[in-house]
Amino acid sequence: MCSPSKGLWEAVHLSERKNEPNVIRDVDPSTSSYCPFRKIIDRVNSKREKGEVFVSFEFYPPRTPKGIENLKRRMKRMVSQEPLFVDFTWGAGGTTADLTVELSTFAQQEVGYEVNMHITLAR
Repeated sequence: MCSPSKGLWEAVHLSERKNEPNVIRDVDPSTSSYCPFRKIIDRVNSKREKGEVFVSFEFYPPRTPKGIENLKRRMKRMVSQEPLFVDFTWGAGGTTADLTVELSTFAQQEVGYEVNMHITLAR
């Protein structure tokens, strides 16, 4: 069942009216209605069941302001590859969690990627 928050739902529709990239949208199989929010594993399984090839990208938050701007430019260019989703390593390389959230928000709202964040744990 798809039940996004009202604010996010409105943001998706607003970006559609502006003809800008936005979140990846799919049909919710349980209701056959418009639904922009599905689990990544459901997207992966759907592609596999259809025998379709897909890509995803993993990004590490840069350590410098110049690196951040470079990554943002590259993300805008790489969207043409139509990745199923992108992934950010949370706080990678000594970066802050705030930067991970900032870049993930940019990727979703400004570029239109489906975003995942992960934490790597080590002993």
